[in-house]
Amino acid sequence: MAFFMNMRAFILCGLTSCSITMLAADSGETGILEHNWQELKSRHLRLVPVPKRISFAEAPVVIAGDGARPVAIVLKKDTGRGQIAAAEITSRIAELAPGVKVPVGSTAPSGAYVITIDNDSPQLPAPPEGAKKCEQTYSLLPDKNGITLAGQGETGMLYAAVTLRWLIERDGGKVVLYPATVYDWPDFTTRAMPELGQHTMPCYNTDYPSDPQKAFEKMNKHQTALKLVF
Repeated sequence: MAFFMNMRAFILCGLTSCSITMLAADSGETGILEHNWQELKSRHLRLVPVPKRISFAEAPVVIAGDGARPVAIVLKKDTGRGQIAAAEITSRIAELAPGVKVPVGSTAPSGAYVITIDNDSPQLPAPPEGAKKCEQTYSLLPDKNGITLAGQGETGMLYAAVTLRWLIERDGGKVVLYPATVYDWPDFTTRAMPELGQHTMPCYNTDYPSDPQKAFEKMNKHQTALKLVF
């Protein structure tokens, strides 16, 4: 129970250099985060910290199982960090649906659900009022044919990939992706997580500034451990 209570406090902090006292800083934002947390929990999604803004589409996309749709990843620019972002998504699909192959390239096959990683532009499309524009700010924007991931900078683009990773989950005998419009940004320049015993998670821009792959690996290890709260 103590772990669960600490976890809820952690989630409600959002993307802050975390202190429990920050929860009282803005009761409106806290209410939004609580709502977002309930939306994630109802879908059994382990996405933490909770994004500042998230709005789910009406229906999930089936990746594996009855009614499955092929999935492809398109990189706007073929860069090392773009490939890391793509691998973050393909590794999650491989974990849940080993037989599903997801091509990564500059174009997608006809009829595929396209995950576009927009790593060619530092600008976010139509950020919400109050959003902070910094290296770590990112968005996910779905449409009927796919979803686009973008960051204000490379770090934000990587955070967008992590967020999409944790929007992919099992649902009965299927593996599904829950498309959502997401905007997120840090309250402070340095993103840090509160102590959760052995499950304190790293930050790209502090723990592994030159090797985001190591940050991904450590973050995913501890994010998986958070399944205890669901």
